[in-house]
Amino acid sequence: MSLHIEPELQFQFDRALERINPRSTAYIPFPILSVQDVLSAHFLIADFFYKSGEGIGGVGPRDDNLLLSTVDRQTVGAADQFKWSTPYEISATLLFGIVCNHPFHDANKRTGLVSCANLLLRSNIALTLNEDELVNFTEDVASHSLIKYPTYRALVKEAVDDPEIVFLARYLRKNSRILSKVKHSVTFRELGVTLRRYGFDLSDPKGNTIDVVYVGKGSFESDFWNGLTPGDRICNIGFPGLSKQVALGDVKRIRKELCLLPEFGVDSDAFYQDADPLTNLISSYEGALRKLAFR
Repeated sequence: MSLHIEPELQFQFDRALERINPRSTAYIPFPILSVQDVLSAHFLIADFFYKSGEGIGGVGPRDDNLLLSTVDRQTVGAADQFKWSTPYEISATLLFGIVCNHPFHDANKRTGLVSCANLLLRSNIALTLNEDELVNFTEDVASHSLIKYPTYRALVKEAVDDPEIVFLARYLRKNSRILSKVKHSVTFRELGVTLRRYGFDLSDPKGNTIDVVYVGKGSFESDFWNGLTPGDRICNIGFPGLSKQVALGDVKRIRKELCLLPEFGVDSDAFYQDADPLTNLISSYEGALRKLAFR
């Protein structure tokens, strides 16, 4: 599985995935993250920080069995009776496990936050916490400081089983919303991957703009592109950086310019099929992840 990350990180990711033998999740009746999903989040975060010149303290699992047991928290129970069943509970126990068990050498808080948000997104749920709230909430979990919340203290007083997870699940429910419609969004790095599938690419960044150019035949061909030669410039869009999200208006413009629209046989699902929600989450939470790196 290629994550489109630095070769050395890809090598380490592949080795970790090959080394760890995750349990089958085929029988699970609700969305969960696999070991591969959590590893992907961790290595994409590592790649993001390396490319920004910061790096992280250590990459990969520090204990394979600990990572497996952390991921298995989502499906604890007996027979087909699961302890946690709502997306909020499952996301809460996964977040708590990654952040507090420290299965990775570094970036456990960042990996836990992104994995939690990714799991919620699979149930069409988005967190509504702002940057500082995300940081403080994750740090409270990591430092075992939930006792400062009256609701948590009440759960402890009532002797509720696993009060941390019950509290976190309620907190996530309160600070999230159901997405009425899934909206595609991509970073410039992802857009480049998508465009190359059609024979185009992003090229020649100047100032705050970048060109969309034809580079040759891709895996999808269209008669509308007859007469184009490699290097032909199609249009120019704003460009704040590879890790930033592309404005929806610019994506619409590119699709219109390249005739990559439903009426030409390319609907949104087809166009965005290479878009990675994990990369988008990392880009969206960039500020919070940077702050967590120093907490």
